[in-house]
Amino acid sequence: MPMRFARPALSVLTPQIPRLAGIISFGMGAMLLLSGATPSVDARLKLLRDLVPLTLVEVSHLLGSVIGFLLIALAYPLYRRFDSAWHVTVGLLFSAAVFVLFKGGNWEETVVLAASAILLILARPAFYRKGSIWQNALSPGWLSLSLLVVGLSIAVGLWAFGDATYKSTSWWRTAYMAEAPRFMRASLILMVLGLGLLTARVFGRARLPKTRDPITPEIETITKAAPEANVGLALLGDKRFLMHPKGDAFLMYQIIGSTWIAMGEPVGPDHRWRDLIWQFRELTDLHGAQPVFYQVRSQHLDYFADAGLVAHKIGEEARIPLASFTTEGKRFRDLRTYCNRVEREGYEVRFHGPEDWDTHATTLRQISDAWLVSKAGREKTFSLGRFDLAYLRHFPWASVWHDGNMKAFANLWCGAEKAEMSYDLMRFGPDVHPKTTTWFTLKLIEHAKAEDYEIFSLGMAPLAGMASHRLAPAWQRIGSLAFQHGERLYGFAGLRRFKNQYRPQWRSRYLICLPRPGALTRALQNSTMLINR
Repeated sequence: MPMRFARPALSVLTPQIPRLAGIISFGMGAMLLLSGATPSVDARLKLLRDLVPLTLVEVSHLLGSVIGFLLIALAYPLYRRFDSAWHVTVGLLFSAAVFVLFKGGNWEETVVLAASAILLILARPAFYRKGSIWQNALSPGWLSLSLLVVGLSIAVGLWAFGDATYKSTSWWRTAYMAEAPRFMRASLILMVLGLGLLTARVFGRARLPKTRDPITPEIETITKAAPEANVGLALLGDKRFLMHPKGDAFLMYQIIGSTWIAMGEPVGPDHRWRDLIWQFRELTDLHGAQPVFYQVRSQHLDYFADAGLVAHKIGEEARIPLASFTTEGKRFRDLRTYCNRVEREGYEVRFHGPEDWDTHATTLRQISDAWLVSKAGREKTFSLGRFDLAYLRHFPWASVWHDGNMKAFANLWCGAEKAEMSYDLMRFGPDVHPKTTTWFTLKLIEHAKAEDYEIFSLGMAPLAGMASHRLAPAWQRIGSLAFQHGERLYGFAGLRRFKNQYRPQWRSRYLICLPRPGALTRALQNSTMLINR
């Protein structure tokens, strides 16, 4: 009968083990700091004088206080189940058990510290995550709490030792009974440690990724078989890949700091999506990272919800159903006028196969460089292509010519079974007609229609379609405000107006992350940092 209830009870208690371990680490750290900030029992110090060298007493006191600070800092990564934090914490607890015995004969603290270490050893299976102790110990909240405890322990020491702590001549005095100088030296080391961690947090930044996976033949095959146009980003050479065990689907992602960002949905058959989403969740959980899916369509949002993730709208994608597309009628009058002006000046569009990139490589590079200079920017990545012939050679492309010279180009993403077409890079040289962008885009749409594609995607308009109602989520209201008043910053409304002149259907795009405080802010910040390199 007891066994009948043992397993359910264990299943309830097991998830709480990391929380309890964090509390133990924090408690032991605070105990060591307070122990170093208060006088020891005189009788025990006199006994140590007969048994232990003074140098060992001095070193033990100093290291005991330093370990106390480290145990407090380690409490958070320990709570988050990092195995590296477990290893270090167990080692520090056993070390501190020895040091407190030599610093003041505090055998009671030795017993408590050793017992805590043994409890953590018994709980070893709960700590399975791989990741950086340093990164997690520097979380703003936990670092602030660690510094607060250090400050309180120093305040206690100043009160406990009274006037003795203010005598500058006694700071470097060493003697068995000279506890005030020992406290002051330890406090100085703790303040240096705290200042160092604070500096690292303030001036540190998430590291941009340097690791990427090779583009295997399997990745190319799955990409070319996908109906979605923008899966061509898998061939950009800047991503990692998570393959489905069956080998017929993958998820592309990259890591920045402790955030793992997947670009869009899984690529491959729909019935593989749920498995890949869970694979990604399990992988990020193993490393204690935050999973993020960037620019996800509304299809199968329930799969993400089942995995404990929440969706936040970040904009809308403009999609044109080509079967019904026409520029006839009153509402396209302005568009026809613009395009007729461009064509009267002698502009024309030519379409090329992937093999033609190298033929025009020099001219294309000049156009791309001039475009980047005019935008005062640099190549982006991850959610956008860049001028890299190794990437561009995978796609057909189109060019704009005037007076026998190439003036602009765009590479074309073509979904399988002619389900969808879109463009990625669209770059113009100097001195082109001001409406060339409008005209060139229309020519690409008409080309897709002539090739019997179902949809032409104009891409996403960031922050478009965000709710401004007072009862809407805070992020939606902030996004709506930025869309309306952030024209100088990015041109959100202008981009929406440009795409809207082709009368597309607008579909929401989402950023998906964990439902935790600050998760959305961190996901947006790291996504932007990753895209802008």
